Amino acid sequence: MSQTSESTAASAIGATEYQARLDAVFSVARDGLLAVGPDGCILDANPAAAEVLACADLVGREFGLPLVATELVEIDLPPRDEQSRLAEMRVSPTLWAGQPAWLVALREITAQREAERRWQDAEAQQRQILDALQVHLVVVDQHGRIAAANQAWLNFGERRGLPGAVAVGQTHRAAMALRTGGHQADVEAAERGLRAVLGGQAALYEQVYPVQTPTGPRWYLLRATPLQWAAERGAVLLHLDVTDPRQAAISAAEDRLRADVQTALARREAHLERLSRTVPAPTTAASFGQGPLREELPEVWAVLARTFREVLLEAVEDRAFRTAGDRSPLLRHLSEELGTLRGGPRDVIDLYLQALRTFAERSPDVRREVAAEEGRMLALELMGYLVTYYRRHATAGAAGPELDERAEG
Repeated sequence: MSQTSESTAASAIGATEYQARLDAVFSVARDGLLAVGPDGCILDANPAAAEVLACADLVGREFGLPLVATELVEIDLPPRDEQSRLAEMRVSPTLWAGQPAWLVALREITAQREAERRWQDAEAQQRQILDALQVHLVVVDQHGRIAAANQAWLNFGERRGLPGAVAVGQTHRAAMALRTGGHQADVEAAERGLRAVLGGQAALYEQVYPVQTPTGPRWYLLRATPLQWAAERGAVLLHLDVTDPRQAAISAAEDRLRADVQTALARREAHLERLSRTVPAPTTAASFGQGPLREELPEVWAVLARTFREVLLEAVEDRAFRTAGDRSPLLRHLSEELGTLRGGPRDVIDLYLQALRTFAERSPDVRREVAAEEGRMLALELMGYLVTYYRRHATAGAAGPELDERAEG
């Protein structure tokens, strides 16, 4: 309010009543209020001003600061207990006892600024902790846009040469497209999971996806959980590198499966041995003193190995495209070939290992892992057909002499 406006107001209600109202405001105001004359001397001050300025006798003292009608400015207050203090000051023109003066409002903000400083320190400390984590961490808002990210997340974008694609303000979908090399299925799955978390339909979403790197594929676990701040709902997303534990789990599973295969082979070889004692003719290559087929008949072995490899390739492709092919006829045919050649369990294992070696030379890690899993199942199935072949021929051989005797009779 200008001094002209103040004069008009004072004239309208009377100078005495106007002053009484100012005095009433002075007495109850929580902020420090001072009336300062044109010469810079304090004309009046309320108790709150005495508290803010740490001085009980302010009237008559020189205020000591430039008086210009401005917006809020921060000023230093006299220290208290050797501690520095701050205040916000606002100056506006007024009338005091019918004379032009300045109305100075003071509000101490020492505690507020200290709280802000502590908050900033805590935020900086949290930032340092987050940046020290190797896990890629990002916070998104309710629209799926990146609101914050740690240094590991940002470094990933820099290594890919596209730091802007993972920066604050970008969508998580765009970042996933960069991370997965544009693999649409992984990008769409992550987007659906994130939307479910943001929409409150899910409290947790997890997804494992591959990231291609110069040293080979790395596997990451995306874990999204809801985050509520103010009136907005967002989400915290962690991208955890699970390559090493995943490889360890696969190795452990392979060891268990290998042990299961060896146990199954031992049982079936024992069964074949029992069957071989019921017929005059031997039933396995080992019974003849014959070596592995790959050494005794290398050309025939190459054909058998190629057949098994083609069957395994079909199984791997079916798994990749989530189709279901029937490979039983091919495996039965292969068992007939092995049986005719007096092949045994060792030859089945050799077929399996030869196929894996081929995959190891020509396929990426992920495909080799799938081939190892599918190959074990095919080897067990082929072994079962081979046992059936020998059992069938052993039974026919045992019944033959009885039929001959009946014919002679």
